[in-house]
Amino acid sequence: MSSRTPRVSRRSFLAAAGGLTAGVLSDVAVQAAVPTDWTHEADVVVVGSGAAGLAAAVAASHQGAATLVLEKAPAIGGTTAKSGGAWWIADNHLMRRDGIADPRADAIAYMARCSFPDRYNPEAPHLGLGPHDLSLIETYYDQGSRVTAELHRIKALIPTYFIGYDEVKYLDYFAHFPEDKAPRRRGQI
Repeated sequence: MSSRTPRVSRRSFLAAAGGLTAGVLSDVAVQAAVPTDWTHEADVVVVGSGAAGLAAAVAASHQGAATLVLEKAPAIGGTTAKSGGAWWIADNHLMRRDGIADPRADAIAYMARCSFPDRYNPEAPHLGLGPHDLSLIETYYDQGSRVTAELHRIKALIPTYFIGYDEVKYLDYFAHFPEDKAPRRRGQI
């Protein structure tokens, strides 16, 4: 590591990178060759090139940090590549732009029901989840939209609604659940 002072704090780095399920890099060179010299200096090292890793790398790089992404697979994308590049963000900036409400309590209940179907209870404290599990879901709702909007602002991500082959915006997998108040606009690519 360099003896110079990092240009990005750990707190601001984590705040900028947190909550993301997908990301696209722009202005980043990908080098596939195996180096013969493994000496490299960086402010931030990201291990893995899936959505979270690439979003973290973009956030760090955008804040001026010398950033290195390490990927063991022959191609970038990690398991995110299997999604076709789509991501699911509640109350996203495209929804707000289009006047589509995605109330926090409803979206959190929907995510809790989908994520923990064996424990979900809408009448129980914390929806039947432990406080930590509920906090993770709440953080995803609270930060996911903010982070994708910021990635869009810096042109690292240019989202649009995830449209099916029939030109219809995809439904959530469990759109029939009563908790799902915005079933067609959370999926983006």
